[in-house]
Amino acid sequence: MSKLDQRIKRQNTHNRKALQNIRVIRALLDLQLPSNVFIYQLRKEMSSHHIFIDNTLTRESVIVGLISIGLGIILCTFSAWAMLLIFIGLCFIIYGYSIHFPLKELDDLYKDLNNYILEKKYNFKFYTEQNLKEKTIKIKDFPLFNAGNRKNNVHFLLHGHWSIQNQTHPYIIFQYDYINREMVYVSDGKWELKDVRYHLWGIMLEDFPIKGISLSAKQKTACDLGVKWESSDIHFNQKYQQSGISEFELARFLSPERILYLEKILDCFPGDFYVHPQKSTLCWICDVNLSKIENHEYWINTVSDLSDHLEKLSMPNFELFAEMLEHLIIETPKRRSLSPMRNI
Repeated sequence: MSKLDQRIKRQNTHNRKALQNIRVIRALLDLQLPSNVFIYQLRKEMSSHHIFIDNTLTRESVIVGLISIGLGIILCTFSAWAMLLIFIGLCFIIYGYSIHFPLKELDDLYKDLNNYILEKKYNFKFYTEQNLKEKTIKIKDFPLFNAGNRKNNVHFLLHGHWSIQNQTHPYIIFQYDYINREMVYVSDGKWELKDVRYHLWGIMLEDFPIKGISLSAKQKTACDLGVKWESSDIHFNQKYQQSGISEFELARFLSPERILYLEKILDCFPGDFYVHPQKSTLCWICDVNLSKIENHEYWINTVSDLSDHLEKLSMPNFELFAEMLEHLIIETPKRRSLSPMRNI
């Protein structure tokens, strides 16, 4: 038992130090330093400190307990030996959980650090329960959120603003989930009626340079704004339904040069592009996850590992989308001059 006692003591000491380091990082996070300064401070002051919570003894105890219970069940003779094995197994499992160190504090820190770094890097804010209640853009203003015949849900993920040619463009990134009841091929020529889930992502961006323009690859009926249009590009016409409220605005927006760029950006983010006819608000829904975080996950043991992880955090889909949308806004003919994205 002395070796077991030593292991328990070492694990407890290790975990207490890890919790102390986690709380020091939390205090540093509360200072709201610029992200590069924050990472520099971590490397400078705590590089070799560990933050890994060790629950090895818990895992080993649970594994031994499950093996013991399994052997007892296999014997299945209701003999004293079988009952003893099951009892011993239960004791090991209970003991394992009794020495388990909770991971909530570490998990919460990881989540808050990731959000903090990304918010600083891209100058946006993730939605919380509080600011969700304060959002002003209404999805009912757009006809694109009724694709599901069973269920339609919109989850607002993050919000911010871009400054483009002296014009501020507030935006929201969202996830749109819907459920359709439809016939699904099963096998051997058989079809079944099933609920199928779909997941899409998109942006609502205010003050787009023009009003009442729609390019649709999927929800063509919902996106029809009345005045139909065909560009000079036959291939583009085959892929996208084009409509608007003014032939003049359609002709200006869908110029041959812009068609080439629109096809490029719509190939990267395929879906439905819809500018509200009265409010100049763009609603663009695509099947690319705009909120996907690329973090090169690996084992984080020390604060140095954590610093490397935070430094590599990125949202490549969001970056590319923002860059392409900026270019589109700058090159779109507008009634008043609009300025390049400074905040991306």
